[in-house]
Amino acid sequence: MAGSVLGSGLLSSSDDQRFPVSGKIRNAQAIPRYYGYGKGYTLLIHSSDQYAQYGSKTVPSAIRDAAYVLDEILGNKTDLEIVEHTTDTGGYRDIIFALFDLLGLQFSPRFSDLANQRLCRIRGWDLLYPSLKFTSYFRPDYIPAQWSELLRMDYDH
Repeated sequence: MAGSVLGSGLLSSSDDQRFPVSGKIRNAQAIPRYYGYGKGYTLLIHSSDQYAQYGSKTVPSAIRDAAYVLDEILGNKTDLEIVEHTTDTGGYRDIIFALFDLLGLQFSPRFSDLANQRLCRIRGWDLLYPSLKFTSYFRPDYIPAQWSELLRMDYDH
């Protein structure tokens, strides 16, 4: 009966919350945009579609959530069998799509500013999505040629 009222437990989402702090806190950082003249830390929270929190982690405020999105999913010690995960724009990076795919999971970010995102397409596939405005082309031959560099993921840029 609970499955009909709540979600299936296959979908989860994560989002961060920023908290100002005082005193000596190890992960606290000064970021004027969020904390003014003080310092703060970020708590990344993972929740399932059954309204249950299954993970949380303090993360540096200066790094996007994307660097930590998979941590709680892979370390999930609940009975939830997460298949799809969603984040806001801060939890998105191109490399996250690839990592989820390699793990057999679905990544479904919610973009707040899709018009400002860099969208790439493969030449010849333009007709598949005629209403999207692509900003550049993706070259599939780039992957094998630059594989060693692609393995060095940089989440900050």
